[in-house]
Amino acid sequence: MITYFSFIILFFIFFLILKKQEKKNFEETSKILKSFVSKEFLNDISEDLKNDYERATTAITKQDLELDNSIEELREYKKELEVTYESLLTKSKQLEYSNQVLEQRVASLSNINSLSRTVLSIMELDKIISTILDAYFVLTGAKRISLYLWEDGKLINKRIKGEIHFRGELSYPQEVLSQFTRKDYKKIYNEMLKGFSITPDEKIIASPLTVKGKELGVIFIIEDKSKLIKSDEETIS
Repeated sequence: MITYFSFIILFFIFFLILKKQEKKNFEETSKILKSFVSKEFLNDISEDLKNDYERATTAITKQDLELDNSIEELREYKKELEVTYESLLTKSKQLEYSNQVLEQRVASLSNINSLSRTVLSIMELDKIISTILDAYFVLTGAKRISLYLWEDGKLINKRIKGEIHFRGELSYPQEVLSQFTRKDYKKIYNEMLKGFSITPDEKIIASPLTVKGKELGVIFIIEDKSKLIKSDEETIS
């Protein structure tokens, strides 16, 4: 009967044999690999086998190079696809935005057309002014509005919607006013802008009122900067 101690000794001997065999196998494997690297094994084979080996080695090397080139080409192609995708995505977003702007403009034109027919059907100036100012609030992001008209050489405030305390007036002799150009009127309106009190988050726009080249007055519109869009300025104009 094998004692426990004897079993330990046998196991240890068996372990040493395995380690020795493992070392031998490793040495043989290393020897074979070194032989392939240095091509020493070619000294012991026939000329035909040498040629076959060289051809096989050349073919494998060529295939490996072609594979590397193919991988690099695929990487470049992937980059091109990514660039193309980003470009298409950007154009798609631009097209979507353009469609939204176009829809807004079409809607604005339709509303302005309806407003024009309404105004033409009204004979009283006060009602015309009220209709126009109401339209500004509906068609744009206007918060406060102040309307001025020229009367006998004076630019007089006719109507205010919203909380506006500035009601400045200007007066010019008729002979001087008759010589004014559009540029002169614009300069006057820009100077008047300075009299309005607005917050840093607001913007004020001066929209001249002209009919067939005749200057009738100006409307000052105050909006939030964050809500002001390009189509608002077009609609106001």
